[in-house]
Amino acid sequence: MRLKKQNLLYFVFIIIMGLLYFSLNETKEYNNELSSIKYQLGNDSYEENLKIKVIGVLKTSGFGGYHFEGKIFAEDFELKCSDFVENNMAMLTYSSDGYTKTFGQIFINEDLDKLTILYNGWSEKDGLMISSPAKDREDALKIANDLMEKFMKHHNIEKLK
Repeated sequence: MRLKKQNLLYFVFIIIMGLLYFSLNETKEYNNELSSIKYQLGNDSYEENLKIKVIGVLKTSGFGGYHFEGKIFAEDFELKCSDFVENNMAMLTYSSDGYTKTFGQIFINEDLDKLTILYNGWSEKDGLMISSPAKDREDALKIANDLMEKFMKHHNIEKLK
């Protein structure tokens, strides 16, 4: 009799955990074109308007993870995204001549309506960046500072200018 109660408790526990897991996971489809600004840190005169297109599915886990399946189009590149790690950051790659190459890093918010991309070889002094949605450099820097707050704190980086 005791064994039956124990098995029933295990079964109920597994059902509750399964329901909790599925209720906390969310999937959202995206097909967005975002107005963006490409800019260079330390160079106030460099500012370029771009469009970024995001097509795919963002899967969020109630346990804090993100997984994006799809493509991000920036400039003439079709980018793929790795799984997001803490700080809502992932690596962006592209294919060229049969090789996978690193484009840079991307930071997103939970709704995938704000993003910042750091080009490969980025530095806090003169790195190239793209931020969306932004109408000018000031907007772009505000978005970048918001999205990268934990990353910058972890790397002892002051507010980007």
